[in-house]
Amino acid sequence: MVTRWEYNTYQVLIRTSGVIPKTDPSLVWTRKDKDGKTSWDTIARMGSEGWELVSVTAVAENLTLSSYTSYLLYTFKRPLAP
Repeated sequence: MVTRWEYNTYQVLIRTSGVIPKTDPSLVWTRKDKDGKTSWDTIARMGSEGWELVSVTAVAENLTLSSYTSYLLYTFKRPLAP
């Protein structure tokens, strides 16, 4: 029997705001979402729900002739129920 998968993504903003934006990967652990949880809390919850992390992609934006990583895109998968 072939395993069928479902996929999910989660986007984490890691660019700081301000006159000169900077990329700060530590924001994954410190910046809180609207629900008061950090992005790391959300990623850990997804793991406890059976989601397996399969990739993390840095997504850049072009800001004033310089490229900054703006966010990380986490991609997860888990088996579909039979």
